[in-house]
Amino acid sequence: MDILLFTKSKPVIQSFAAVQRSRSLNLVIHPVEDLKKIVKAIQSPSLLYLDIGGMGESEAKRVTGTLAKNETLRYGIIDQAGSIPDPASAFHRGAVDFLHKGVLNDGVTTPRIHAALKLKPFAEDVTEKENTHRAVDKKNWKLAPKGWTGIKSGQEYTFCMLLVEIDMVEEWTQKSGKAHLDEVMSLFHNHIERHVEPLNGKIWMWMNQSGLILFPFDGERIDAILTCIRLVLNRTIISAEVYPYNTIITYRMVLHLGNTVYRSRGKTGTIVSDTINFLFHVGKQFSQRGNFYVTDPVVSFIPERLRSCFVPAGTFEGVDISRMRLPRE
Repeated sequence: MDILLFTKSKPVIQSFAAVQRSRSLNLVIHPVEDLKKIVKAIQSPSLLYLDIGGMGESEAKRVTGTLAKNETLRYGIIDQAGSIPDPASAFHRGAVDFLHKGVLNDGVTTPRIHAALKLKPFAEDVTEKENTHRAVDKKNWKLAPKGWTGIKSGQEYTFCMLLVEIDMVEEWTQKSGKAHLDEVMSLFHNHIERHVEPLNGKIWMWMNQSGLILFPFDGERIDAILTCIRLVLNRTIISAEVYPYNTIITYRMVLHLGNTVYRSRGKTGTIVSDTINFLFHVGKQFSQRGNFYVTDPVVSFIPERLRSCFVPAGTFEGVDISRMRLPRE
């Protein structure tokens, strides 16, 4: 479940520390001025907390009235200054939580979040509608059993999708310059390509420091899981063999199973895909340096003996995500 926090106040952000550590909740922080833009783009059930500090009473009523009409949202109010003398009035206007200074000082807990969600549960049909395009079940699979030979441009298929992104790009850009970064990215691109080609994988999109690889899905297995595990475990050796630097090269990876229309590389600019957008959002907004994540549709394909290597990492846009334990854990 996504928890959207709209505030610029550092004390407010700190009060949500327990929520930020939660594995079942995904806290995303935005400035208040981005509220309208973000709310318009929300596609999955979310709980939103709005800091009304600095708003007049009439503006707060107008904004929360709009939030109350959005079926994919539940909202809570943050009132540090006690500008609302009657908190019950907030609930009368559709709020599911009200955080005053005392609550913020004590810290917002995950049980409180779950209690707020129970106050006004989401309708089951809304949740199912929003998640259909991501949590692809068997009845929605569009298989390509013959691999790439059976895949035609312009048709929709189920793919195993790997998003991979190299870390430390900003540091390299600042310290070594663009020429060095271009060299690193070229080596990284070739390195990834060598590992996915034996699995019938194709680098489909490549943008700056990240790439999206497609693997045709036959409904039986996802061999890319083992390859990604090896890429994590062998990172030190790979850094020494592939990259001529005295630095351990780290990268984050997200493996997902979903549907998209296929077009050949270089002709993907017209594709509109919720699945691809979701995957890039996970990479940019959820994933952390050096980690390998699998989404819920992929989990059942992890070999049984390796299931214990993965732990719940939380939920993003309504999809459960697991993370591979790193060697030091």
